[in-house]
Amino acid sequence: MGDLILELLLRDVDILYDGDQILVPCRKKKYDSLFLMIDDTTWVEIPAWTFIIHYPLIGDLYRGKCVLGIGVHDRTYFILGNTFYRSYYIIHDDDNS
Repeated sequence: MGDLILELLLRDVDILYDGDQILVPCRKKKYDSLFLMIDDTTWVEIPAWTFIIHYPLIGDLYRGKCVLGIGVHDRTYFILGNTFYRSYYIIHDDDNS
């Protein structure tokens, strides 16, 4: 499942693997948003600007590349982590209701 999602998301994209990181072109408009179903009626959109991460990489090989903020674990599911929190993060301030 995780591999299939990445394959669909990164179709026609030049991918560079650097250890555990997946590097992709930084053109965020090139990528579709991800939509996750939370329950039977709730969908959450994760726009590309949250999972295409500009990271200062040194060297000609990395020119124009960004880090993909989605990891695939064990080829069956994917991990969003901070990518998800960038779009959907709520802080409850108990002292101020």
